[in-house]
Amino acid sequence: MFPFSRIIITKYYIIFFLLIFSSTSTANKSNHEEKLKLKNIQIRMNDVSTKIKEAKNKVDTLQIELHKNELMTFEISNQLENIKNDISKKNGALKKLKIEKENHHKILSKEKKILISQVKTIYQIGQYDYIKLLLNQQNISQVGRAIAYYDYDNHARSKRIKKLKDTLKNINKIQSIIFEQTSKLELQKNNYKSKLNNFNDYRENRLNFIYDIKKHIEKQGVELLLLKENERELGKLLD
Repeated sequence: MFPFSRIIITKYYIIFFLLIFSSTSTANKSNHEEKLKLKNIQIRMNDVSTKIKEAKNKVDTLQIELHKNELMTFEISNQLENIKNDISKKNGALKKLKIEKENHHKILSKEKKILISQVKTIYQIGQYDYIKLLLNQQNISQVGRAIAYYDYDNHARSKRIKKLKDTLKNINKIQSIIFEQTSKLELQKNNYKSKLNNFNDYRENRLNFIYDIKKHIEKQGVELLLLKENERELGKLLD
């Protein structure tokens, strides 16, 4: 029976060593897996940290661009306001010129009517008195004075009419210049309005972009905190 007992004991030893080896092998395998997990976590942490840094740099760059855009928008807004004021002044000047032109036209029309009436009167006086003179040869000086008066008055009136016409020509010229200037200002105004709209659109797009990036950074930050927590827990297991 003794040899048989030795065989049984030997089997137990073998089983015991196999269990120990198996346990050691399992522990080594588990340790290796934990180290691999830790390495992957650290790689991911490094990747997330890099992405967060890049995103923050992008936000800084966008903030600088946005600041430049704000300055340009402010400048364009001021220029646009100045142009609007210039247009308003030009329109005010045109209104005054229109009123002045209407007044001069009224005066000119009145002077022309009077002149035409006086010319007709002179012609009638001349015709009547010429026949009368032929008949009785009287009141020659009186007729001459009447004709001379009308000649003088008509001459003065003709000068006033010419001056009025010259004034109206100048008004028309000034109006044309102001109309041309106003047209150019309107083009500039539309151009600046278009630029201002573009700047405002750019600003809105950049603000939305910055908001999205910040939300992304926030999510990445949460992930990084979780990764650090996992790293700490795995580190405890490996110690």
